[in-house]
Amino acid sequence: MSKNKKTSKKDFTTKSLDGIKSIYDNKLFRIQKPEKQSKRFVGVVILIALIFGVLAGFVGGGIILITRKLTIPFVGEYNLDDHLPTREITIETVRDVTVAEETRVAEVIDDTQKKIVDIFINVDDDDDILGQVVLPSEVIARGIALSGDGWIISLDKGFDLDRVSYIDEELESSDDTENEEIPLLHDYSIITYDGEIHQITKILKDPHSEIVFIKTDASNLIAAKIGNKDDLTLGESLLIFTSDRYLKTEVGQKNYQVPTEENSVIKSVDKFSDHILLTEKLQGVQSGSPAVDYSGAVIGLMSENNLLMPTLYLRNLITQVLGSGNDLENGDYLSRPYFGIEYIDLHQSKGITDTRFTGLTSGALVYGNPTYDSPAAVAGIRNADVVLQINGENVNGRRNLSELIWQYGADSTLDVKVLSGGEEKSFKIVLDRLEKEE
Repeated sequence: MSKNKKTSKKDFTTKSLDGIKSIYDNKLFRIQKPEKQSKRFVGVVILIALIFGVLAGFVGGGIILITRKLTIPFVGEYNLDDHLPTREITIETVRDVTVAEETRVAEVIDDTQKKIVDIFINVDDDDDILGQVVLPSEVIARGIALSGDGWIISLDKGFDLDRVSYIDEELESSDDTENEEIPLLHDYSIITYDGEIHQITKILKDPHSEIVFIKTDASNLIAAKIGNKDDLTLGESLLIFTSDRYLKTEVGQKNYQVPTEENSVIKSVDKFSDHILLTEKLQGVQSGSPAVDYSGAVIGLMSENNLLMPTLYLRNLITQVLGSGNDLENGDYLSRPYFGIEYIDLHQSKGITDTRFTGLTSGALVYGNPTYDSPAAVAGIRNADVVLQINGENVNGRRNLSELIWQYGADSTLDVKVLSGGEEKSFKIVLDRLEKEE
């Protein structure tokens, strides 16, 4: 009988160590430390993750905004229209601006109508009430109040004021049948916005335009604010007031000269020529109907279907009328300054190839020698001179030569800068008084 060999503790230990060693020697089971990755690789991975994250956010946000709904698991569905602002805010803003403009226009209309008067011929029909009513069709002209004591301004196209002004009062009792149909001065009246009727007592005229200043026996007129066409912009909206309505129109051109058979390029300092041209022809508008801007200032008076006589030309005359008009006689002509030249507005006249004027885009090119013995001729201004400045104000597209001179009265002294023969010269010119053209 053989005996089992007893395994010693030392042999067991040795075998265990050999087993462990074999595991480490086997590459399949070997535990290794991972290789270190480069920082560039890590950065690229992070960047790609960020890009995909942003794209996912945009796509998800777009889907949510399109559907206007957000579903949260285990919570429920939310309707974003109940929690986010809508496009109605923009619509409300536009609507607010429109309402504000309409409110302003309504205020201007209401205010301006109180300052407008209608001119008509008196009808002697005390017995018939219908005959006493002044119909819109019977209004021969309109006017705008200049002062509370009865002065108004209008145009004489609606009625023959020139003949009326010189009719002697004795003519009323004359047997001359040829004059029976000519209205006398006191046959004309005005009617205000609130229905008050006032007699016309005096008419003063501008010697070289259609403007007339009419004195009435009214003592409570509301004076209008006179505007300036320099502040107008092309396309700006204006309101035109007829006897029974108002019309909206726009500024088409600020210095429009009515074409003539002679030449539409040549202007005269001593004659009115420039109108405000409207963008459309307005039918049924009485002569003298005022045009106002949205601030309520009177910019001009209707002359033709789409032409305005600018109030800028009237400032000097208005000063005369309000200052000494009460001392003048009925039919008198107001004083206009006299300069004595015709000119071409270089700002409006393109294509001049004469080398003497190369590079000049503004100024007044004197066309022909000044009128004999006129202030300009006496001072030494000659043909082909270019007037550059009047009292330091440039002659340009904003103010032409006529507009600059017409703001001064007769006997005013002007400092005039002129380009003559390529050399700038200065003149002191005393304006004379313009006489009525026969």
